[in-house]
Amino acid sequence: MTDQPAPATDPLAAERAYLADLETKPLPRRWGGYLKLSGPGFLQSAMTLGGGTAFTSLLLATYDYRLLWVAPLGMIMGVVMLSALSYQTLSTGERPFEAVRKHVSPALAWAWVLTSLGATVIWHFAQYGLLAGMGKDLLKASGVAMPKQGTPADTWLVLGIGAVVLCIAIWIVFQYSKGHRGIRIYETVVKSLVWMIVAILAVVVIMFGIKGKLDAGQIFSGYIPNFLPEDPKGIEKVIGALGASVGINMTFLFGYSQLSRGWGREHRGLARFDLAFGMLVPFTIATSLLVIAAATAFQGKVAPGAQVRPDELGAMFVEAGMPAVATRIVFDFGICAMLLSCITMHMLCCGFCWSEALKFKPEGWKYKLACLTPCVGVFGVLLWSTMGAYVAPWTSAICWVMLPIAYIAFFLLNNKKKYLGEDKPKGPKGAIWNLAMLLIVLFTLGSTGYFFYAKYGMPQSTRIAAEVNMAEFYADLARKDFAEAEKTGEGLVAAKAKAELLTQKKALLDVVLTKQKALEAAKDPAVAAILAKSVDSARGQVDVFLKLDAMGKSIQAKETALAGAKEKTKLQGELDDLLAQKKRLDMRSALLKTICTTLETLEATPDDVVANKVLGNYEEQLKTMDEAKAKALNK
Repeated sequence: MTDQPAPATDPLAAERAYLADLETKPLPRRWGGYLKLSGPGFLQSAMTLGGGTAFTSLLLATYDYRLLWVAPLGMIMGVVMLSALSYQTLSTGERPFEAVRKHVSPALAWAWVLTSLGATVIWHFAQYGLLAGMGKDLLKASGVAMPKQGTPADTWLVLGIGAVVLCIAIWIVFQYSKGHRGIRIYETVVKSLVWMIVAILAVVVIMFGIKGKLDAGQIFSGYIPNFLPEDPKGIEKVIGALGASVGINMTFLFGYSQLSRGWGREHRGLARFDLAFGMLVPFTIATSLLVIAAATAFQGKVAPGAQVRPDELGAMFVEAGMPAVATRIVFDFGICAMLLSCITMHMLCCGFCWSEALKFKPEGWKYKLACLTPCVGVFGVLLWSTMGAYVAPWTSAICWVMLPIAYIAFFLLNNKKKYLGEDKPKGPKGAIWNLAMLLIVLFTLGSTGYFFYAKYGMPQSTRIAAEVNMAEFYADLARKDFAEAEKTGEGLVAAKAKAELLTQKKALLDVVLTKQKALEAAKDPAVAAILAKSVDSARGQVDVFLKLDAMGKSIQAKETALAGAKEKTKLQGELDDLLAQKKRLDMRSALLKTICTTLETLEATPDDVVANKVLGNYEEQLKTMDEAKAKALNK
């Protein structure tokens, strides 16, 4: 027998015979044969390489290369648990939902299918939201004139982008219901999209390497899990990245994608290889390349944990000195391909969820209709300008919280003698497998608990202290850069301004932290009431200080443009507007400073009535300023 499946009237019978023969071959030859038959693992890669992965990878990249370990860790844990599910499903031939319902708990089974369905529909909006942004940026980078955001023309444009992708996705998904040949066509398309994404990201990273902008030492050390953000928002971003690696809906889809292929006991070795090569390898390579490319482009430009939209990244590559066509256009196209593959997988997952819940075969018009369930997410293209940049990481974090539902079910099934019979894992291998699964279950439960603690239970002073530490870290870097600039004489003014800005920001945050700690320790209600107002006012000073700095840079840039422009009328008007806004910010800063001084006086001799009166007067002035600003903008 050769390394190709033997021809036969029954393709599955030939495949089983081929696999049985492969078991007698050396490992390299066996893997080569497995590679020809792989498929469901690539479907998992296609499902996870979507908007959630794109956004969370960019968030990880804001911490340089130090969080490269997060996405692979999430995927490795997923591979372990999905390997167990695959072993169970292929050994028994029993459908996973029914197995959980009969052998573990009906409530857990229904929680699994309903959370998978709900998470898929919610995630679908994020895919189309990002698709609108990337599609517009791709057209813009290609030289197409774009309508102004928010206009009817812009609305019709994003709806058109969504409609085109929806039609393509429906065609691809409907191939899946055409039997064995249709499934192979679908999987071939998905495999092509996955490897195209990897190739495009590799091109970008290679070009950064050619330009000498990569630090190999820092990149390799980034795969060692020895760094975590100190702030709660940073922790939430890490949890979101873990959730984007393996979602609750992926755990539901995987077993059924294998059963649809007709896989059985003979396919267990192939299934393990498929998970490793089709799911773990492409995902790890793609996310690593995306984080490396983004972190390289972000250096010195983006603060840790800052929100960066993927449609802004292509332009940042160009700013970093990369050719426009080879980066911005190609990168945008790669992300669009990533989203298309993810959208089709969401539709496929909903089809399986409904077919299990309502007990009909995953074929025919009922199945096709079920696959259209998440298509309401196409209206996510309208959310891009408002929430498109934020919904994906948030959704990923919430879906990680749901993941223990599936992982607990798989662990319990793995130890059910009544379910697995003689196939129940035993001996040293069984003990190691069970220990690995148990540790993963405990990790997901523990990280879920910490997610809720960081979001709702952590003292405010702890959150502010993390901000202070981060501000001190960057202020220290800026001071070192200034010291270096003094030696070389290059960029001295800019380095000094940046060092002074970050040092002052850290000092202002120190004041906020001091007042917050005093507030949490205060026992006198009157003192606590005044300190609460002091914290708000001190925080307001930080915000206004940063806005004034940004406003100053905008004014400077506008003045430079005005000096060299031939037509000055429009630029002069824009500069006047900026100066007027800065004047209002200066007034707000002075008011907040006076409020803080007054409240500090009241802290010594607390009089809450006086504090309310003083603060009320200033808040009225701030409100008047805001109304004046709104009128000016409307005019």
